[in-house]
Amino acid sequence: MSDRDADRDEIDWDPWWDSPEFRPRAPRGSSGYSLPGMAGVDDPWAPWGRDPATGTPLSSRSKRTAGLLQLTLGGFGAGRFYLGHMVIGLAQLLSLILAWYLALTYPLGVYALLGLATWTLVDSITMLSGGTRDAHGLVLRP
Repeated sequence: MSDRDADRDEIDWDPWWDSPEFRPRAPRGSSGYSLPGMAGVDDPWAPWGRDPATGTPLSSRSKRTAGLLQLTLGGFGAGRFYLGHMVIGLAQLLSLILAWYLALTYPLGVYALLGLATWTLVDSITMLSGGTRDAHGLVLRP
């Protein structure tokens, strides 16, 4: 027995976070079972798991969902709003409004729509490939 164990026995140390009912668990569905891909995860600092390459915690957001939202509704900034990047999402939404105004007012305004479409396509490819993080800087789940 070490000195540390002896001191613990004398003080009768029993902090509330050592008890099993307060130990953090993996997120669970309404059925009580672990969510898909979450079996055996008991890491309180990474409830959605860790990136196998870097070991950093994974986000609760999916890169597949973000990429598909950006691909289909990217002009409205849906993928960016989903990831929590409110300023970029708002910039995409305002760019869509301005591009449509220019396209309906001036013949060369169509190039503004093409620029927004390019931005949306590149942004969705970046999200689908995992090059984007969420608003908290966490790596997106697959």
